[in-house]
Amino acid sequence: MTDRTTIVVSIGRDLGPTPIPAPQWETFIEHVTFVVSSLNGNVVGRARGRGEWDGGSEDNYVLIALFPTALLPVLRSQLRVAAGNFGQEAIGLVVHNDGDNSLVEAS
Repeated sequence: MTDRTTIVVSIGRDLGPTPIPAPQWETFIEHVTFVVSSLNGNVVGRARGRGEWDGGSEDNYVLIALFPTALLPVLRSQLRVAAGNFGQEAIGLVVHNDGDNSLVEAS
């Protein structure tokens, strides 16, 4: 069995003060989701909304996935490339490290 952890990936839409055009924004979302999935990440949640970056508000996309810990360096590398390809300063990545990666189900 592969050791897995929970990750959260967050991307924003703005290029400076201007949002990425809608078609490119959708491609960015699809690309980030593909990167996680192609590395055997099991996406368990996705959300679109408004977020903050550097004091400003922008559209954002967040995904939550169960992810193989051994592939975290590859994920970081691919997200770094994606950030550059889509003109972003960074992509947010949170890795949950306490070993409890369960979903809390309703009783």
